[in-house]
Amino acid sequence: MTNPAEPNPETGRKPSPRNKASMPSREDVRARLHGAADFSGEMQAVMDEVRAAGSEAVASNDASMRAVFDMANQYFAVLEKQLEKPNLTSDEENSIRDRMMQILEHLEAKDTENKAFLERGAQARMKVAVVGLGVLSLAAAGAVAGPEGLKQLMRALPEAARKTIDP
Repeated sequence: MTNPAEPNPETGRKPSPRNKASMPSREDVRARLHGAADFSGEMQAVMDEVRAAGSEAVASNDASMRAVFDMANQYFAVLEKQLEKPNLTSDEENSIRDRMMQILEHLEAKDTENKAFLERGAQARMKVAVVGLGVLSLAAAGAVAGPEGLKQLMRALPEAARKTIDP
């Protein structure tokens, strides 16, 4: 008879300190998961809400950007017509071209601001998805692992959440 604290000769691994009798059977795990919430459905619902909120924000942002670019294009067209006047002085022409450059610089700044907005939105949606997935996974793990396993997971959760939110 072999010593239970010695490694298994076939695998080379030491036995787990857990008592086999305390581990739930596959049937118990299936029953717990079956009785628990619909995790994939819950996660899909969270993702649908996040996607809808993100889509609304992007649509609003797109409409705003279109309005800014349309207004800038109209103003730019007026300035181009002024440049066509035959009796423009050099100072007037320079002033018109300066205003055109200001419009272009303003549009460039708006475009950069828009890209930053979209990036922040994407990052926020990813964080919500990761946190949502983590919460649902924790609930599933709790259903499978039981109270003691859930306590162990809860001890590790703050560090994992911190790493997820502030990489």
